Amino acid sequence: MTSTLGMEFATHAITLPSSKPDETDAIVRAQIWDTAGQDRYRAITNTYYRHAIGVMLVYDISERESFENLERWLVELRDHADDKIKVILVGNKSDLENKR
Repeated sequence: MTSTLGMEFATHAITLPSSKPDETDAIVRAQIWDTAGQDRYRAITNTYYRHAIGVMLVYDISERESFENLERWLVELRDHADDKIKVILVGNKSDLENKR
């Protein structure tokens, strides 16, 4: 596993088969932006909040500052995203629990 240096971007599409013969299969597209929490990418990510239906905020459980920065990201979501956006919080690097 490598660390994010700068910004990483990926897309993935999944076809969900219809349960009824007369309906069209649904295509779900996901865009994944990994900015490593760097401030210089905030202007880019703010524009994508408007169209997002869900956001995964990932923090490093071995670094308190990473957890404390979640508040800022949540404020940005409230300011730029739809009120109905779904947010999931994920603690990363559980293998480093001894560094908490």
